[in-house]
Amino acid sequence: MITESFCLSCANYIGEVNGRDVCKAFPEEIPVAILVGDELHLEPTGNDNGVVFEPTPGNESSAELARMFAAMTTKQALAGL
Repeated sequence: MITESFCLSCANYIGEVNGRDVCKAFPEEIPVAILVGDELHLEPTGNDNGVVFEPTPGNESSAELARMFAAMTTKQALAGL
């Protein structure tokens, strides 16, 4: 079970089921890259049932932080080209 992740502040997060963290987007298991924050799930990936990160009420700041991090990461990647 995770203790720190943007997933915990997502309205679609279900929790741990049979030892796996699951959500509405990934009912079998949340991919590790998303779970640990290496990938932000702000856009559909094609295998997520069309469900993406949505902040739980009161956690809108988490969504804004995720968007800022994604923008910063994109800028850093483009600078390295």
